[in-house]
Amino acid sequence: MIRFWEYELTSDLLCIGERIKKGLVRPCVKTIPYSTITGALRQEVLGVPSWQQVGHAVGFLEEGYSEVTFVGGPQDAATGVSKLPLTVFALANVRGKVFIVYDEHTKDLDPKLQFSMGALKSKGFGRVCLRRVGERPIEVDPDGCVLGRLRTRIPESLLLTFGITPPAIKPVYGYLFKPTSDTGGVWVRSLFQGSIVRAPALLVDGR
Repeated sequence: MIRFWEYELTSDLLCIGERIKKGLVRPCVKTIPYSTITGALRQEVLGVPSWQQVGHAVGFLEEGYSEVTFVGGPQDAATGVSKLPLTVFALANVRGKVFIVYDEHTKDLDPKLQFSMGALKSKGFGRVCLRRVGERPIEVDPDGCVLGRLRTRIPESLLLTFGITPPAIKPVYGYLFKPTSDTGGVWVRSLFQGSIVRAPALLVDGR
């Protein structure tokens, strides 16, 4: 049996940037990847480094947000002018769901959590509020998984942690960053949203 704390997430402005090597546009992730929410949970709520394997969470966004864009980019230190203007996408009026694995490290989480996550935090983006749904964790029986499209992004090595039956029926692969120290990390293969999997109903779109 796997247990989750369920939280409702709200944010005025959220920017979770896609990993890109080149280009003039930085798109915004339209879900809440494991790496983003778990890193924030560890550092800002549990008070441990992001590379410590303590606390696991995933999430996804609900419909109704709006997309906003602005132009920025690395600036010349002398002139203060962007050398290569970059169009950045972000989301406004965001609502979503976050599921935190219930264990000895997370059993005493507050019913209301506030912290920052994602990119551009120094510019006021990424301030989120999580309000817990219910007084007790949700209990999920892995034997009761349903077939559906995954709504988040999870490293393959952690599928069983969230009750997802490997392998995926129809995977959509990508990579998420896994920190291994305060200054380094590796990219690990992950299942992205849209993958067809057998998973707890709360993590998939049954349509």
